Amino acid sequence: MLCTVRDSEPWRALGTLTTGPPSDAPPGTTSSYDPYLNALPGLRPTSRLSGFRESAYAGSRSGRSGLPPRPVSATGPPPG
Repeated sequence: MLCTVRDSEPWRALGTLTTGPPSDAPPGTTSSYDPYLNALPGLRPTSRLSGFRESAYAGSRSGRSGLPPRPVSATGPPPG
């Protein structure tokens, strides 16, 4: 169940996420999701623990690409 909450309001359901079996695709061709690089305008992940999460996603990108991590600012992905 995917839920959201706003200050001083109760949690509310947005939808249900259903996953399938693990992919047998070769490494480097699997899909990934990074909410810091793929955020909708005006919709950012919560600021609670965001520094840790941004670092984790940057490290994950680095591990998949072999390139050094690129930090993501609070306003969106870095240019280029």
